[in-house]
Amino acid sequence: MKRSTLLTSSLACLLCASPASAQLHQSDVALRVVDDATGSGVRQMQTGWYNPCAQALSFPHRIFVTRLGDFDTINDPGFDAESGSLPPNTQVGFDILAALRLWNGADFSQIASPRLRVRLGPPSNSRFTPLTDVIVPGFGFSTSSAGLFHFHFNYTLVSSAQPPAVPAESGIYLLQLRMWANAPGVRASEPLYLLLAQQADDAELAAAAAALAASTGLLWTCAATPTCLGDLVGGDGNPPADGSLDGNDFTAFLNAFAAAGLLADLVGGDGNPPADGSVDGNDFAAFLNAFGAGC
Repeated sequence: MKRSTLLTSSLACLLCASPASAQLHQSDVALRVVDDATGSGVRQMQTGWYNPCAQALSFPHRIFVTRLGDFDTINDPGFDAESGSLPPNTQVGFDILAALRLWNGADFSQIASPRLRVRLGPPSNSRFTPLTDVIVPGFGFSTSSAGLFHFHFNYTLVSSAQPPAVPAESGIYLLQLRMWANAPGVRASEPLYLLLAQQADDAELAAAAAALAASTGLLWTCAATPTCLGDLVGGDGNPPADGSLDGNDFTAFLNAFAAAGLLADLVGGDGNPPADGSVDGNDFAAFLNAFGAGC
């Protein structure tokens, strides 16, 4: 089956990127265990990605995009971990956190009619998205003695039609997962958002991903060379940017800065791009300078 790649704002940037390592696939979810941010001494599973603009592995990252292939099925993204990133000889797996959601053109408030099956291996390793927002415990596989992990689950959209329609209902679907390791003292990851497109064009998929990023305060793609640093949103006040600076961008930045949202993360500690994953005074100064200079 032909494997899909992540949709980004720059396909050329993605296609020319070099592999992160011999094990890691560029389109996969990277896994590692890190110290919990609270300083409690507890460790936590964390998800990341191969950033095609930086051409490097980057953590954290929590929004991933793929396309369903033939027979309403895809096995991307997979889940990878480099040597030493996870506890050795430990079960690592997933839980489904909510019902499958359908993009309605504005958000993902609508519960989808089809359900999504996640499966790998025997029939007992099958899980379906629930009809309501309850947690469905998943299943896992063991890391190696070096802490390596590389598995690709199969995601299949199951139509609600009788008999099931092929292809299943078109649309853009949102699957919410968390990743876990059954090692002592390791917490599950923060929610992971997987967008699955079924017969949807790139523009629609990008709009859905941008809306999800805006609602969660998370990044879903990268910008290799910002052409206008202060241009954050379009005329409707939401991403993507529209190539001009106006009051919508100013308001969007202030709101994101107040909420410490990554939309306001424009520069690093030296006051220049790329962003560094945190929101601070450097970002505020960079935005004011960019807004004053115009595009």
